[in-house]
This record gives sequence, structure tokens and C-alpha cells, in this order.
Amino acid sequence: LRIKGDSMAEAIQPGDLVLVERGQTASRGEIVVALLEDEATCKRFFPDKNRVYLRSDNPRYDDIVVSNDFKLLGKVKALVRKY
Repeated sequence: LRIKGDSMAEAIQPGDLVLVERGQTASRGEIVVALLEDEATCKRFFPDKNRVYLRSDNPRYDDIVVSNDFKLLGKVKALVRKY
């Protein structure tokens, strides 16, 4: 997945390529790719009792709070960056 935007700017930069291991489970704090409506997003995964928080590394962005309206596509396993 080619990254657009700066929401994960501490770990992942715009233009980076992330390699994603497909799956529907992740541990707390792992970087995941999730499908929200028809758009993929790359965020940190924080499950709670009745909802999930998708958290950006960039403090300029608020958490995305989801319940059942998202699909976990997988975990980020590698990153490729051109210099």
C-alpha cells in the first residue's frame, strides 16, 4: 500500500510503501491497515470493550473511533522508503 498523507509521520512518511500481512486480528498498538467505508487507512490499533480506536502518530489528528463500521485488512510488516 502506498501511503498518502502525514497522519503516521513519526513512523511512516507520505510516499512510503508498506507491506501488509492480511488478517483480521491485531494486538494493541500495532500499526494496521483498516477499511473505513471505501477508503483504506493506516493507523495504530487500540481495541476497547465496545469500539476500536484507530490512532495516528501525528498529534494534529484526532483518533478515529469505530464500532462495527470498519474492516481490519491486516498488519503492517515492512516499510520501503526511497531517498
